[in-house]
Amino acid sequence: MFKSIVLTTPGTIDLGPEAKPIFPGSVLSGTPASRTKSLARSHDWTSNIVIWECTAGSFTWNYSQDEALVVVS
Repeated sequence: MFKSIVLTTPGTIDLGPEAKPIFPGSVLSGTPASRTKSLARSHDWTSNIVIWECTAGSFTWNYSQDEALVVVS
């Protein structure tokens, strides 16, 4: 079994454009825009660690799989 430890400081990560953009039809208020950076992915592609950031706004989002998150700020 492979074991990995990912240590990072989210504020220092260079984020790229969001792979799955927030579609205008799902925006409820504001003009939210997001950016992301993938840090690690399991060998079987069932799990990944991603840094995600979004500007102010409100929108609906549908999930196709389970998700856990940690709010940094």
